[in-house]
Amino acid sequence: MTMSYDPLAYEMPWRPNYEKNAVAGWLAASGAALAVEQVSTMPPEPFYWMTGICGVMAMARLPKAIKLHLLQKHLRGRDLEFISITELQKYIKDTPEDMWLGSGFLWENRHAQRVFEILKRDWTSIVGKESTVKKVVRKIQGKRKELPIGQPWIHGVEPKEEKLMQPLKCTSRDLI
Repeated sequence: MTMSYDPLAYEMPWRPNYEKNAVAGWLAASGAALAVEQVSTMPPEPFYWMTGICGVMAMARLPKAIKLHLLQKHLRGRDLEFISITELQKYIKDTPEDMWLGSGFLWENRHAQRVFEILKRDWTSIVGKESTVKKVVRKIQGKRKELPIGQPWIHGVEPKEEKLMQPLKCTSRDLI
């Protein structure tokens, strides 16, 4: 695991997802062009061109919209994970001189910046509420809303978690 650092990089992932709105707008314009082409007596080629251009513009915005949506979605937290002894043995089989700490990520400058951006605002507006679909499913199943332990958004600062290992030879001087 290597740390990468770009001193000029800046991101603001806790803003509204403007790219999602742009994708929706381009797709609506594409649909409108096709609808007008159906009822118009004009030649269809300009409408086909407009539909194609709108589709390309929507596809250009889509990757960033998806990335931003997934990053913001992870701030709602995750369910607690439990593993069996056999799973733990699989984790530590390859590295018997290391201690498995759990799943997580190496803290980098971008994570500190993300937390700073969350904490300087009202973090409850950034983290968001429980989705309507999740709420309906929970009501149908008759479950109560579980209160999180601590702040669940801290785990969503980095969506990609991996297994974290600590060398046993370092346990006497490292604070975890």
